[in-house]
Amino acid sequence: MEGEDGFELSTPAKTYVSYRNRNELYIGTDFESILGCSNDSTSMIGDKDDGVNSSLSSMTDSGYPRIIKRWKRGTPLKDAQTVFEVQSTDISASVYTYHDRGYIHEF
Repeated sequence: MEGEDGFELSTPAKTYVSYRNRNELYIGTDFESILGCSNDSTSMIGDKDDGVNSSLSSMTDSGYPRIIKRWKRGTPLKDAQTVFEVQSTDISASVYTYHDRGYIHEF
């Protein structure tokens, strides 16, 4: 769910968030719980052409976000674009954006 003037998630989940810029977030969360979809729904979890394995959860075996998406302000979370994903056996996925004197570094 999107907030009127910001970003809002109404379902509690282990969530990773980092601002990319004023109007975009990188987000990793339990997309199945928040979007109300099952593991076999690639259209809700990831983009159909981005290699998301529909048999995998959006969370790692450790219970942390496995998929990172770019979520634009004013759009529903289901429309967020998948940036990357890690294997289910990895600990977690995360992105960090560092703004330095006009330069943007994304890790």
